[in-house]
Formats: sequence, C-alpha cells, structure tokens
Amino acid sequence: YIGKPVNVDQLSTRVTRWLKAGSVVRGAQPSVQRCGRARVGEQRAIGAGFEEGLELYLADASKRIDNIRAALDQHNSTLLAAESDALKSASADVGAAHICALAEQLQTQASAGDAEAVERLVAELADDLQATGDESRALYDEHAA
Repeated sequence: YIGKPVNVDQLSTRVTRWLKAGSVVRGAQPSVQRCGRARVGEQRAIGAGFEEGLELYLADASKRIDNIRAALDQHNSTLLAAESDALKSASADVGAAHICALAEQLQTQASAGDAEAVERLVAELADDLQATGDESRALYDEHAA
C-alpha cells in the first residue's frame, strides 16, 4: 500500500521490488522537478491522464473556493468548514501543498471567528489556485516534451 499523495521514489522502489528478477522496466526514471505549489513532476511521472486530472482538480478547487465565498456571504460556518476540508483533501491528493495549508489555515481562522483573516485567506486561495494551475501546466509541458 502506498498512500496519497504518491511519492515517485517510493512507488519506484515498491514496483521494482515486485518485479521478477530479470524483468525489463520500460523507460528510465525521469528526473523530477519539484515545484513549491504542486509536485507536478511526480504526478506526471506516474503516467497518462495527469493533464485531465489536473484540469478536473483545478475546476473542482475553483468551485470550492466559490462555495467558500458563498458560505461567507451567508454566514454559513457548516458549509465553510465542509468546503474548506474538501479543498484541503483534494489539494493534498494532488500535491498542492500550499493550497492545502491555506485551506487548513482558513478552517482555523474561521473557527476562531477571525473574519478579516478568513477574507484574506480566501483571496489568497484564489490567487494561489491560478498560480498553481499556470505553474503545473508549464511543468507538465516541460516533462511531456
């Protein structure tokens, strides 16, 4: 068993151990460039479907941020907590550590009743999601080439 987010080195070690002696592994292990916002190199190295998964994550995260804004407007702490938690989990799954950390901070500040910090964090989440998408696509294109 390998938990998410998947680490390419750990995955490679496990797969190599599972292969029979003398088996040929197709392709060399790619060099992995790590990015502060998302471990795109690792995710890309895992295989096909990364680009589609990235776009699905970005669209879902954007909707979650919209839902968080709506929860703030409605003063709905239950919805705010649920959407922040879902965003945190999805971000951790794809390796978007900075967005995950921001979502966790949002939960903490919302629980503490710090409306000013919550507003700042929501704006930062939206900006960071855009930057994460741009950076991830650039790294994907670099690794795909």
